Amino acid sequence: MFKVSMMDYLVRYQMFDLHRHDMFSIFDGFGKPSELAALAKELGYESLCTTNHGNTNGLIQTYKACKAEGIKAILGCEGYFLPKWKEKTRGYHLILVAKNLEGYKNLNRIQFEGEKQKYYNPIWDFKLLEKYHDGLICTSACVAGYLSQCILKGEEDKAIKFLKKMKSIFGDDFYVEIQPYKIDDEGTQEKVNVKSIDLARKLNIKCILTSDSHRGREEDFDTYLKMHEISGHDLKWVEDTYKERYMPKPPEMAVRFCKMHRGDFKDVRNLANEMYDALDEIEDKCELNYLDSLEEILPKLDGAKDSYKTLVEHVKNGLKFRGKYNKKYIA
Repeated sequence: MFKVSMMDYLVRYQMFDLHRHDMFSIFDGFGKPSELAALAKELGYESLCTTNHGNTNGLIQTYKACKAEGIKAILGCEGYFLPKWKEKTRGYHLILVAKNLEGYKNLNRIQFEGEKQKYYNPIWDFKLLEKYHDGLICTSACVAGYLSQCILKGEEDKAIKFLKKMKSIFGDDFYVEIQPYKIDDEGTQEKVNVKSIDLARKLNIKCILTSDSHRGREEDFDTYLKMHEISGHDLKWVEDTYKERYMPKPPEMAVRFCKMHRGDFKDVRNLANEMYDALDEIEDKCELNYLDSLEEILPKLDGAKDSYKTLVEHVKNGLKFRGKYNKKYIA
């Protein structure tokens, strides 16, 4: 790895972006898998990880796009976690990443089972994670994650209990995410980062720096904001939370972390490098091209001679019906 001097900080280059959203995070992520894979290549990434909200729908597109660019595809999902399934509860964010084919299959199994205990989103609980954890890496996610929310509520005992439980399930494949981005004027993200690192150190859990990027290029923010305007979101909140959430240039995340926390940690530069080491570790754990052994086919539709043509016909008929419905009831 190269070392660089930037803004008086000596930090390592990051070589891939973990915790990232594209167009398959509906009305929250911006950019096609092919566009973002090309950008990753341009930025010098060796790998690119996709973790869309509550679905694995775009992972095959990411896999193909990364392979076309000659970089490793790392496939995951940002799901919705509850320690135990409860009705009418949306859940907290949690990241799962597949290391290999077994992990990819288990990720889809968890999603499938989560759909059965769904309230707005498919819910993952400890029971599901314990059953299907093989081949998976787990990270604590963003400020909307269970760990972060426990910290913000002052529930340190619950936070420690959660960390111990996740470590018992995933072992050294569980990591705590640190995100070096300001999200408000109250220091919410800063507080979460400091306490998360403190608890992780006490429990011997590695931390990683993640961008939680929701678009590719920094200059795409105006378009990203328009997307949220269409979906009716609070644009001030979107700007505070997501303006810096683009795919970062190396070593941007480490520089941000050092600037944000130079008063919190004496060893801030070493800490940033350690978190990049942990990212390298995750990258190395994930196998290359493990989906090549699978055949991409459409399900066979009952009574259909050509499943693809039948599917296209159903989609067109559905669009015609929706058009009539809109004119009759919504116009």
